Amino acid sequence: MAEEPHDLEVYANVAVPGGDFPGDDAILRFSEQSCVARFEDYVGVPLRDSMFDYFSYVPSESSWGNGDQIVTCRVVDPDGGKLTSSARGAGA
Repeated sequence: MAEEPHDLEVYANVAVPGGDFPGDDAILRFSEQSCVARFEDYVGVPLRDSMFDYFSYVPSESSWGNGDQIVTCRVVDPDGGKLTSSARGAGA
């Protein structure tokens, strides 16, 4: 069965450690480290060798106070196009 074209695929949800909001810069560093580290396990090649890119959703200070303490890592087409099949295990 063919997959529907899609904008992104979530490949990891990573809890940000700590109790207090660590600040925007710390969240962005954590996001980058976490998403890049998990990319190869999902796609099958390191980010630097992939035809894909990643984009992350990070909590803001206001959403943190509402319990949003998760970084969501998503595979995307670097040119902004639709993914036409799963990136999982694509090796590309």
